[in-house]
Amino acid sequence: MKILKIISFIPFIIYLFIGLFLLIIGENINFLLFIISSLLLFINSYGLIKNQKKWNIVSLISLIIFSIIYIINGFYDYNKFTSTKIAIIIFLFYIIVFLVKRFLDKNTHIDN
Repeated sequence: MKILKIISFIPFIIYLFIGLFLLIIGENINFLLFIISSLLLFINSYGLIKNQKKWNIVSLISLIIFSIIYIINGFYDYNKFTSTKIAIIIFLFYIIVFLVKRFLDKNTHIDN
């Protein structure tokens, strides 16, 4: 289960490294979109590993908001729909991690 916690934070960490790299080399990035996306990815990663239902719901809502933002943003990309493809990949990644977590939780419960 520990490895699942680490895996769930991979998109957040990669996103931060890419953002910091772009800042270092002097690229223009949308800071508002970067901060909102970082916050949504963190909430999603943190809420995914919790066993509380409210955190799972907040995680799902943040994943949907993140996907919608990037699907809309993909229409205005220089390379059309690049952000949309990334959003779909991240959405599928988190859904798979969530399903694996649910499967592992069901198999680790001890019935009395």
